[in-house]
Amino acid sequence: MSKRPGYLAQLWQNLKTSVYYARKQKEHFMGQDQYGNKYFEKEADPSRNLRGSRYVLPPSKDLFQVPEIPTEWNAWLRKRRVNPPTEEEIEKNFLTMVRTQQRAKELEKSNREASQTRKEKEEQGSPEIRYTEEKFPIYPGFETEPEKQKKVSDDEKR
Repeated sequence: MSKRPGYLAQLWQNLKTSVYYARKQKEHFMGQDQYGNKYFEKEADPSRNLRGSRYVLPPSKDLFQVPEIPTEWNAWLRKRRVNPPTEEEIEKNFLTMVRTQQRAKELEKSNREASQTRKEKEEQGSPEIRYTEEKFPIYPGFETEPEKQKKVSDDEKR
């Protein structure tokens, strides 16, 4: 009569099958970005309890160099979006980014010029720029100095 396999034998068999099926999981090439990174997706297999996954293969094989990943592909890798980005979408987003940076430079330049003219007017003592010190409003129902007690007359008590 043969024995049933022991706990260690069952553990070893389960480990071998899990690694075998994980390697057998179907993977699809999804695209490549302008930096040369290649993006892949592994299909999920619920019958074997395997989750789908997405990953990137950088062009360099150096393990210590982190690949530069565009925002659109990063969102796809983290499953924030279902479909991988298209070339048109990446180019459109790049043009929007360049336009925004250009506008920011123009705004910074105009702000710098305005601050210089303001400083020049202050130095000349121009009457156009006057800083008035506004006093804090005083309301009759509130005390102005909390520590000091105000003497209340008999008329005010009523």
